[in-house]
Amino acid sequence: MGGWAGPHDEGERQWQPFLDVAPVAGSFLGPLPYTVLNTLFDPMYPKGLQAYWKSAFLPRLTDDVVRVAEKFGEAIPSVQTANHFYPINGAVQRVGRDETAFPYRDADFAVDIACHWEDPADNEANRKWVRDYYAELHPLGSGAGYVNFLDADDQSHIEDTYAGNYARFAKVKAKYDPGNLFHINQNIKPAG
Repeated sequence: MGGWAGPHDEGERQWQPFLDVAPVAGSFLGPLPYTVLNTLFDPMYPKGLQAYWKSAFLPRLTDDVVRVAEKFGEAIPSVQTANHFYPINGAVQRVGRDETAFPYRDADFAVDIACHWEDPADNEANRKWVRDYYAELHPLGSGAGYVNFLDADDQSHIEDTYAGNYARFAKVKAKYDPGNLFHINQNIKPAG
């Protein structure tokens, strides 16, 4: 699954190299409203699925990164599991690390290891697959991951996720939410 947000007449040319890599089981290439694109995976994710996620920022897609992705892709534990590599480049990298909440502007990719499965009896095996994948991928990256792709047990890494911006956000949190009402998330605790 991918998308092209540039001029319509360039989309097919930009996407074709991905289709040329390996045999394609099925393909649709054409314009879609964003609201439709956002619902395409809904049938694969029924209510009640188990889930466990990890994320990493990568400075480049190196041969080592591809080897790790291939190794774990061959052992993917469920049909609902996905591994996304989101590009971070272009205009994103023209903004300074401390100008917004997002500091990892020197990374070229955000990786999302999103494991989903149906049977709670498979919890440990699926979580192990994610942890093992992340353990091999993490040393190849920046030491942090995209906040929306972190799981509950990643709270100890939240300062790394915001890098040098964390202290500034903790001060903002102290001003606007000193009682930490909004804490059921990857929480930034109020300063002081």
